[in-house]
Amino acid sequence: MIDADSKLSIRRQCELLSVSRSGLYYEPVPTTIEELALMRRIDEMHLKWPFYGSRKVSQELRKDGMRINRKQVQRLMRLMGLESLAPKPNTSRPAPQHPVYPYLLRNLKISRVNQRCGRRTSRTSHLNEGSPIWWRSSTGIAAASCRGDCPTRSTAASASRRWTKR
Repeated sequence: MIDADSKLSIRRQCELLSVSRSGLYYEPVPTTIEELALMRRIDEMHLKWPFYGSRKVSQELRKDGMRINRKQVQRLMRLMGLESLAPKPNTSRPAPQHPVYPYLLRNLKISRVNQRCGRRTSRTSHLNEGSPIWWRSSTGIAAASCRGDCPTRSTAASASRRWTKR
């Protein structure tokens, strides 16, 4: 690829190939026999306990009498393509396809006891194409539950004007 006898300088050839000059002279170190034996032991442990991460694998190796730290185990596991089956961070992050429902009581002024939380609710009717109205028997207020796909913008206040307790 890079020719030392070319008219172009080595610096220019490296620049054209998007390779750093230090990377040009780098020769990778071959894997030692001890490291291969360690990789074999890590692979055996991963087959036996696939839920062990680098911390637990390094603890088990230290129990066997090997002097190894977690960073080295991490590097070897990454090199072999091994990964723990244990849950990863951000497992409580919601899925993007999961619907997010609006909070219907955001602008409601709470002025009396139990206004927000009714003890008994019963489904009485449907307001425009399937958005249910819930009658709060403890407060006498009907609340519309709209999931954002309703053709009309009905609120809890407009629903309570339409559905008054008789």
